[in-house]
Amino acid sequence: AGGCPARAIRAIGERVTLGNLLEKLRRDRLFYKHSGGGVTFSGGECLLQHEFLLAAIPALKAEGIHVCIDTAGCASPRIFRAVAREASLVLFDLKAIDGNRHRLLTGASNEQILENAAWLGRSGIPAWIRVPVIPGWTDGEAEIAAIARFIKEEAGGAERVDLLGYNDLCENDYARLRMEYALKGTARVKESAILRLREIMAESGARVVTVSNYLKGV
Repeated sequence: AGGCPARAIRAIGERVTLGNLLEKLRRDRLFYKHSGGGVTFSGGECLLQHEFLLAAIPALKAEGIHVCIDTAGCASPRIFRAVAREASLVLFDLKAIDGNRHRLLTGASNEQILENAAWLGRSGIPAWIRVPVIPGWTDGEAEIAAIARFIKEEAGGAERVDLLGYNDLCENDYARLRMEYALKGTARVKESAILRLREIMAESGARVVTVSNYLKGV
């Protein structure tokens, strides 16, 4: 088959075996040790390759390597719990509490996501909850307060919550694929606004609430 004449579609990435991956990651063991870092599996959605994760994570941990998964939690509870139990740390994206609003924003239900988030909070597994703050979409004080209540009442609190201010880093990718970018023209969240949301999120009981709006000093 020929390539795309407009070069709008590119194949990015490579297929690897578990052995290939472990060999590459082992090379950085000294860096992990001295930096306090490790390996993070993200995506897309890393849980779509849960069988690979269930083989890779224990192998890495057996060599003393810290392993984190970055997930939106949109997987069956069976799969989510199996992978989360193996991880050293879980980064969990929580976009909206209201089911109708979540479906409007993402096109999918959040029922399993909330079930997985609640289980994770009660499990004792180290976890950080990450909440995107997009002006006009997910930056309402009422919505942030609802997420805070969920974390406190349903998820048993959280070690850390990160409020992530909107950025437009993916806009060029949409243009290259000739797709409409729904957030085109959206301004970055104001520093005063995201600091106010941090005050509200502190009611979640999280020991640490961080903010990021891509402004110096925040």
